[in-house]
Amino acid sequence: MEDVIEQIYDAALDSGKWGRVTELLNEIFASKTSALYSLNFDNNCYQSFHISGVNDSFLSEFKELYFTRDNPWLKSEPLHEPGIIRTDTHLSHYLKDNKILHNSTYYNEWLKPQQLNHSLGCTLSANKSMKTNLTLFRPSDVGVFTQSEVSKFKIICRHLHRAFNTATRLESFNLTAQLADEAMRQLSCATIVLNNMGKVININDYGMTLLKKQNFLTVVNDQICASEVIANNNLKQFIMLGDHTIENKMRLVFKENITFSLTLVDLCKGVSPLVSAESVPTKLLLVKEIPADFKLSIQQYDLSPSEVQLTKFLCSGLNLKKSAETLNITYETARSYLKIIFQKTETHKQIDLIRLFFDTSLE
Repeated sequence: MEDVIEQIYDAALDSGKWGRVTELLNEIFASKTSALYSLNFDNNCYQSFHISGVNDSFLSEFKELYFTRDNPWLKSEPLHEPGIIRTDTHLSHYLKDNKILHNSTYYNEWLKPQQLNHSLGCTLSANKSMKTNLTLFRPSDVGVFTQSEVSKFKIICRHLHRAFNTATRLESFNLTAQLADEAMRQLSCATIVLNNMGKVININDYGMTLLKKQNFLTVVNDQICASEVIANNNLKQFIMLGDHTIENKMRLVFKENITFSLTLVDLCKGVSPLVSAESVPTKLLLVKEIPADFKLSIQQYDLSPSEVQLTKFLCSGLNLKKSAETLNITYETARSYLKIIFQKTETHKQIDLIRLFFDTSLE
């Protein structure tokens, strides 16, 4: 059984290997046909994951012949709970009628013509309307499934249940990732996905277009970089040390009066040790190019050149201390400039000043 158990867990990671799992099960249990499938009882339909030993004509008739009123399997819901091993013998004992299956349309028009006289199965997952089953079938000349075979199948089904749940979760994660990629593509701003070291994992289409059309922001060695030294240092600090910024926002102001508005979104605080940290997205960097009238919106308040420079760095998201260091002035001088800026702009807090120019530049 070691070989089939190994193949079961391989199939959890690669759905193409379920076929090999069913081949091994057919060998172990001398079954002619195997089926891994889901039944939807709300709309009476099924979905096959892997079915062997059934030709296309019978497959096309399965839905019509299985969902019939006289099919006793539809009257035995407790036998379809995960962890329960069921055979046609169990069905007869449960319904207390040895002939109930043989009298059904499903048996006489679908099972019997294919010599699928005896079955051994289990439910791998279940909810209110959907059940995913694995069933093995064999002809009457091989005989019913013995108690020894049922016990062996029960051991294997424990592994099948775990592996199938793992496969379902992985499929859900993959679908979520696909939806996230599609959502990124639809965003009307440059969206850059970063890992916890600030390396670029993914960039949406809008972001690729923005990077191609200008020379101020680029990707070098998987890092988002600015072309000017001061702007690049501010950008690195912003990505790695968000505590220097206000509301996780900053602006990069270049000498050519080109300005970018940046927003940093934390996706998660920690990374599982089981996962490579380099591949885990932990931050989103949202980038928008600000129109050239940003400088004009500052000038209308009659600020001095020094006050304009301080205002730009404050609007880039740096706090007053970092702005003073960047401008090579003392903190007290920066505070003095800020008081004058507050008076001229009729604001009272640094966040109000940022919002004033942030809103003005995005109108």
